[in-house]
Amino acid sequence: MMNLFQPSVKLLRKERIGSRLKRVYDTPRTPLERLQAYPEADRETIAALIQLRDTTDPFVLSKTIDTKLARIWDLASRPNHSNRVTSQTA
Repeated sequence: MMNLFQPSVKLLRKERIGSRLKRVYDTPRTPLERLQAYPEADRETIAALIQLRDTTDPFVLSKTIDTKLARIWDLASRPNHSNRVTSQTA
């Protein structure tokens, strides 16, 4: 989701102006767009990723991620009976 659909800004540099710090950011782009701009990137891999992005519905993907995270949360919050230690008195 993040690599194909979520643009992000990257910090290019920090400039000190007196006691203040000025941050200069790159234009917002997805990691896939940054990879496309990289001249040494493997073109076959980029083509496969572009095809994946074009055939993936971001809304369906987001719903699938939310469903799986909810399932993980349910499993993590369920009491685990197999690890319970029972005490025996002699």
